[in-house]
Amino acid sequence: LESAFDPLLSILLDLCPDEAVELVIASKERRKADKHFFIKLRKHFNLVELIYPRHDEFSKQRMTLYSAIRKT
Repeated sequence: LESAFDPLLSILLDLCPDEAVELVIASKERRKADKHFFIKLRKHFNLVELIYPRHDEFSKQRMTLYSAIRKT
């Protein structure tokens, strides 16, 4: 699956040409390789973890929501 990271990042960059677009990304941490994707993502986007109803319940399951805004 790690081979899908670069194409996915390319698609996200195409969808967000500038900081006017905000993505909401849901993530469930499964493997250490998933962290590599977020390292690449943070090079291009400002990520902020979102706090929402039932946040504690989902974070126990290693699920996270992020706001992602393209860096200028």
